[in-house]
Amino acid sequence: MLSMTMGILVIKALRLHLPPALAVGLIPQIMEQPSWIYAASVFTGCLLLTGVFVLHQRLFEHRRTTAISFEGTPDG
Repeated sequence: MLSMTMGILVIKALRLHLPPALAVGLIPQIMEQPSWIYAASVFTGCLLLTGVFVLHQRLFEHRRTTAISFEGTPDG
């Protein structure tokens, strides 16, 4: 419970909006039988979400640079 209180204080002090971070810290405290599977699934979810974000950023950057390169040509 102390870690949850400290998490709330840090988030408020830094003026961040991270309710999911608090939920990840709270759920193991209310689970009947917490196990390593919970930590592994949180890790896997974060890894997949980060991968999708990086892929999206690279695709968006590629499309943006392609659109910019066609603007300077006589045909574009």
